Amino acid sequence: MTAPLDLLAGRVLLHAGDCLDVMARLPANSIDACVTDGPYFLPEMEKRFGSANSARASGDRFFAEGAMSKFHGKAAIVGDICNRVETWAAVERVLKPGGYLLAFNAVVPFAHMQIAAEKAGFETRNVLQWLYGTGFPRGKPLGKFIDRQVFGDGLDDDEIERGPVSHSAAFYDEQDIALKPAAEFILMARKPLDGTIGENLIKWGVGALNVNACRIEHATGSSYPANVLHDGSAEVMAAFPADAGGKSVARFFWHPKADARDRAGSDHPTVKPIALMQWLVRLVTSPGQTVLDPFAGSGSTGEAAWREGRNAVLIEIDAQFQADIAQRMALCLAGPEERQRKIIKAKAAEPFAAGSLFAGL
Repeated sequence: MTAPLDLLAGRVLLHAGDCLDVMARLPANSIDACVTDGPYFLPEMEKRFGSANSARASGDRFFAEGAMSKFHGKAAIVGDICNRVETWAAVERVLKPGGYLLAFNAVVPFAHMQIAAEKAGFETRNVLQWLYGTGFPRGKPLGKFIDRQVFGDGLDDDEIERGPVSHSAAFYDEQDIALKPAAEFILMARKPLDGTIGENLIKWGVGALNVNACRIEHATGSSYPANVLHDGSAEVMAAFPADAGGKSVARFFWHPKADARDRAGSDHPTVKPIALMQWLVRLVTSPGQTVLDPFAGSGSTGEAAWREGRNAVLIEIDAQFQADIAQRMALCLAGPEERQRKIIKAKAAEPFAAGSLFAGL
């Protein structure tokens, strides 16, 4: 058994390896909460990278050299581990009674993850929505597509020159097969209490939410935290209606101020804003408590826990991302200018990065 990497003076411990193997070695009832963003097992990833001859495209954000398991060169990113009962059973075992699980997932596979977590013993307490202003649908108008499928080379030159003229084109050309992705879900589940909520808090120190520490501050006061979060982008803000005073009601829903430091030089395709992760960590833990992330990725949960005065136990199977995490933790102690210089220096000689998971979908 390899000892975990000690980061930030022991405040963050990084375990290298498969999360199921590592969690099996952790003591039961020893972790206060789990905040994680695991692999989503998106159907479009399987379709785009599932063939044996899916080629690398130098100008494409997503590329593969062979099978789906090589998406971004990382098999774990497209695996179905978050849909497995044994995954969440392992998390449930190490959490203290009343400990919260906050787990991101995309809209389509979310239900599978939620059901797996419930079968593992968790109780669903809520589902948070994270609204963001990036990403585009990959669908395309269906008219010409259907013409090609139905008629093939049967269209004559005049028809081709005029464009879609068939009934199918006329009827379907304004239709599509996808909506713009603008939301991820966050499962909020809790390990069953040991007695009443009061008894559980006294014995284990977890089970309740730190709502006052997570209130949404705005010009007219503060609001009770809701289960809707957003990224503060102009696109998302415009979707919220105005109140009687002409101000957007978006101010009543918490949003982080994301910046370039969120990625911290990592090539991981699903990096979340540090401010978002800090808010989530703050919501389900108290200072000095410990947060688990079995799919550590770029290490944002670890940095968030450290910045909130918590500890973190991170698990990451991929050597590249382990290095990213170590770099992120070192940058935690750097000033803004030094941090930026180190990120630029580290990235200068690196190849093309995959970018956001949702970009171009």
